[in-house]
Amino acid sequence: MQKPSEKVKDAILPMGPKPAGARRLRDRRDAQRQELFALLEEVQAFVCLKSPDYLIRFANRAFKEIFGDPAGKRCFEVVYGRTTPCDECPSFLVLKTRAPQEFEWTGPDRARTYQVHNSLFIDVDGAPLVMTLGIDVTERRRIEDDLRQSEEKYRQLVNTIHAVVFKGYADWSIDFFDDKVEELTGYAKEDFDARKLNWGDLILKEDLAEAKKTFLTSLKGDRTYVREYRIRSKEGRIIWIQARGQIFCGEDGKVDHVSGVLFDITERQQAEESLRESEKNLRYFASQLLSAQEKERKRISRELHDELGQALLFLKLQLKVMQQRLSKGRGLAPEDWRELLSHVDVMVDDVRRLSRDLSPAILEDLGLSAALRRLVREFNKLYSLGQCRAEMDEIDDLFGSEAQINIFRIFQESLTNIAKYSQATRVTALVQRKEKDVSFLVADNGLGFNVSRVLGREGDSQGLGLAAIEERVRLLGGAVDIRSQEGAGTRISFTIPLGKESG
Repeated sequence: MQKPSEKVKDAILPMGPKPAGARRLRDRRDAQRQELFALLEEVQAFVCLKSPDYLIRFANRAFKEIFGDPAGKRCFEVVYGRTTPCDECPSFLVLKTRAPQEFEWTGPDRARTYQVHNSLFIDVDGAPLVMTLGIDVTERRRIEDDLRQSEEKYRQLVNTIHAVVFKGYADWSIDFFDDKVEELTGYAKEDFDARKLNWGDLILKEDLAEAKKTFLTSLKGDRTYVREYRIRSKEGRIIWIQARGQIFCGEDGKVDHVSGVLFDITERQQAEESLRESEKNLRYFASQLLSAQEKERKRISRELHDELGQALLFLKLQLKVMQQRLSKGRGLAPEDWRELLSHVDVMVDDVRRLSRDLSPAILEDLGLSAALRRLVREFNKLYSLGQCRAEMDEIDDLFGSEAQINIFRIFQESLTNIAKYSQATRVTALVQRKEKDVSFLVADNGLGFNVSRVLGREGDSQGLGLAAIEERVRLLGGAVDIRSQEGAGTRISFTIPLGKESG
């Protein structure tokens, strides 16, 4: 609303008529009054003048369009359809305070909202009136409400997503839209907003050049980018970041700002690195497995030829000798039969041993607990150790057939390593059943070895044996701990959880 000119101000302030030309002054004042009212008629807001007795003395066109023609009615009758004044009408406070008022008011139909201005108006006759001007702000309020709702939804979205939303600039300064940056970096959001910290200061020096290169490349292209780099947190922790952004430029082509999100991909990077290492290990393990299979074939072939073949040849020769004696009518001495039967017993033991190495049928015949005890007992008998202690709880019904074979093979591999490399004089084998798992231990007092070197595959068949143990335990969902020190023996312990395989 335009302010009345100084001429109009003179017309609405009480002025004592001078003795000469009083009629002329009155006419001039009335003309100015009409000029003011004509001006108010064109104002794009409702305007009315009210006397202390609530009577509407003037209403412009906008007022009449909204509330109807007052026609000498009082304000409470026109606006609210009441017969008595409102209990507390803020408009008339200006008559007491003589200070302008401003507030928002919603009409009785609740459809429109107005910014209301009340001020003191002194009529030409000196009577005090209340001038009320109401500007329709319904659309503005709707837009503001929509904007607030949009901002609230945006804040909720920002707080919900597992990323840090930012607005960055060409100098690597950055503003954050939520406090998750503190969780990510250890630094407070305010440190970046106040420019105490620059995002580029957090990026590792060896990654910064590549990050800048990615930014410049995207600036020449579609101005979007995805880049990955490492930052150092306030506590010194290295964090992998994936930054996704959109570059916005001004009309001059210079960077105005960058909007984007930051993701913590540390766990993903670690998982990928672990996967790459696993793939590397698997390739090595596969190559070693093929080599081990070929060695095992040669060993079995050699044992069949050298031991079982020689034993059969000896048996054949003995039988020929016996045949010749019998053909000449000579009898056989008891010691001949005893020697022959003893030789057959050795052959049977060799065949059983070879069969057990190929497939542990003993598990089906005796069960896991008895099979492990016999494995330790035969190992002690074969290598004549000074002391071989075995303490084993009954676990036959706790595991399925495949799990039992894996556990048997782990024990077998552990004892085989002791026989081949340790030169031990004392071996301990323990199996302990617990509430949720079963723990196993095979320990010796032998030569020991450097665990990191052997598991790092600088070794040969010994490294493969330990790798096979680790792989079998992993397949069973368990955990293995291999400890050894050169000259201080070896301790292999593993734990298998009781789950689907339990009885």
